[in-house]
Amino acid sequence: MIKAICFDFDGTLAEYQGDFTKLGLEVFSDLGLSNELFPKAFAEFIELDRTDGARNVVDMLEHIATKLNLAKSNLASTANLMNQKYCSEIKLLDSAKKTLDLVKHLPLAIITNGPSDMQRYAIKAVAIEDYFTTIVVSADKDVAVRKPKAKIFQIAANRLACDASEILMIGNSIDDIAGGQAAGFKTISFDERHGVGSFAKNHQELRKILKAKYLYQN
Repeated sequence: MIKAICFDFDGTLAEYQGDFTKLGLEVFSDLGLSNELFPKAFAEFIELDRTDGARNVVDMLEHIATKLNLAKSNLASTANLMNQKYCSEIKLLDSAKKTLDLVKHLPLAIITNGPSDMQRYAIKAVAIEDYFTTIVVSADKDVAVRKPKAKIFQIAANRLACDASEILMIGNSIDDIAGGQAAGFKTISFDERHGVGSFAKNHQELRKILKAKYLYQN
């Protein structure tokens, strides 16, 4: 029987329903960036987001402003604008809270990639943080590594005080499933293309699998 569960956030518990490119254009125009330079700045933001390291949105904007010789006087307010607009478009997936209610007797964790502040604001925006024993964000100062690397899963296991073999990882990406399996976690995928193990196409199916295979066993 499992003793703890880790969830991915984006695409597993919640989903961004906006246009991130449009959001980026609005944010970078706030820094005085021309439309011609936007593709370069936006690509730099995405590349930073996909690399290991501790950072928040201000750090990312400062890096880009330095590289493109932009003004830095309002980085904090621009980062706040970006976080607010991003979080306003984050919505819980259908019946995700029912899943969390089903397993809330267990220690739970979120393991998510992304800027430290943006991910934590997004989780708070959908009002689920109280379900979790720990939230592990790849860009937190004490994490600084992204899925699928083993370290981020090991950090979650340590915080949950469980052996990896006692933990179930639920996610929708290859980073969640392959990374979790490599770290020794059991896995359930929201995408049937990703690895071996159980597959659920929605939270209703996920709850059926949890009840049948992982919960209420003698």
